[in-house]
Amino acid sequence: MYVDGHERTDVVAYRTQFLERMKIYEPFMPQFVGPEMESEIWPARDAIILVTHDESTFAAHVGQKKLWFPDGEQPLRKKGAGRSIHVSEFLTDVVTQCKDLFAFDNASSHAAFAEDAIVSQRMNLGPVGKQPVMWNGMFGDGKSQSMVLPAYHPLAGQPKSIKTVLQERNLWIRLDCRDLFGDSGATGSCCGRSIIPNQPDFKAQKDLLEETITVAGHLIICYPKFHCEFNFLESFWEEAQRYARKNCDYTWKGLVATVSKALASVSLAQSFAMLASASFIWMCIGKI
Repeated sequence: MYVDGHERTDVVAYRTQFLERMKIYEPFMPQFVGPEMESEIWPARDAIILVTHDESTFAAHVGQKKLWFPDGEQPLRKKGAGRSIHVSEFLTDVVTQCKDLFAFDNASSHAAFAEDAIVSQRMNLGPVGKQPVMWNGMFGDGKSQSMVLPAYHPLAGQPKSIKTVLQERNLWIRLDCRDLFGDSGATGSCCGRSIIPNQPDFKAQKDLLEETITVAGHLIICYPKFHCEFNFLESFWEEAQRYARKNCDYTWKGLVATVSKALASVSLAQSFAMLASASFIWMCIGKI
């Protein structure tokens, strides 16, 4: 069932935040002008290049829905979508050695953390059970806090528990809130499970995707949910899927050959610039 969530409170709040960030970045991005977007206008300094990401699936049995047939005849279509090819693409309107702004959709898979990241949900109350070894945290005074038990401890080298980490910070109260309907979400200070994720070092933990991109000196942003029009790769997929449907022969071999041709069919640089410009127009409309 499809639910239109454009006006959901959290979606509106994040959309506003997203558009404000894009407003900051836009003056540093090259602009394309002219009937065919053939001319480039570059910023005076510190250029930022938008690199957008998205995924799409091409299926062997998904062809044109409307066909011409003699009266009384019906096309014999194969059941189901058939075997499919999943394509993941990065797309940009210009390629150069500048700082890039990588834009991804708001999928939960993009919020995965590194195996040794400090994530409170991975921690146990006590020093037993399965728990990953995490890198060092930080005390309130800025000093490093090891997340493994010291050499003199009977369980030396094992990961520290929630209780141990908070005891070392003089913040331990109890593991869970006694009142299930308490205000733990509001204060973040009623119990261990509420306190530890609200610690500055835990809150500052970046997901793996953001860490990888920022360490390389680039920027990252995620599109708002329910706003595919902001991502110009969606228009790229639309053209590629149209080509694939038009040339569908309902075989796996045919699909393999068609997908690469479909992607190449919209590979003109001017087309990318036009698609990107259209997305920025939608962003301008979203600010109104």
